[in-house]
Amino acid sequence: MRKVTYGGAVSLDLYLAGPGEAMDWLCWSDEAAKISAESWKGVDTMLLGRKTFEFAQRMGGGPVPAGVTTYVFSRTLEGLPAGAKAELVRGDAAEFVRRLKAQPGGASSSWAAASSAAR
Repeated sequence: MRKVTYGGAVSLDLYLAGPGEAMDWLCWSDEAAKISAESWKGVDTMLLGRKTFEFAQRMGGGPVPAGVTTYVFSRTLEGLPAGAKAELVRGDAAEFVRRLKAQPGGASSSWAAASSAAR
């Protein structure tokens, strides 16, 4: 069975974002990059909630690691922007993850908003 790991940056007072979805408290460093790279070893699937995906798009996106398939979960999006290197999942997220875990493959990393992770 595949392993699904939830990952997300939180502030010291356990907030995912500040007012207006501000991420100004998030600091990137060489140490953070090393920890992040280590956590991605063996991951072949990335699971994103809509808000996390949209935030990443506003920030300029970023390269999807080679060999990683990205899924975006949303009940409201009709489709993803042209050129998005991801697949939209509009169905039941919990059922999708159950099916994914039963498939052969590497680990999955979930970078979903708190509302998605709670399901």
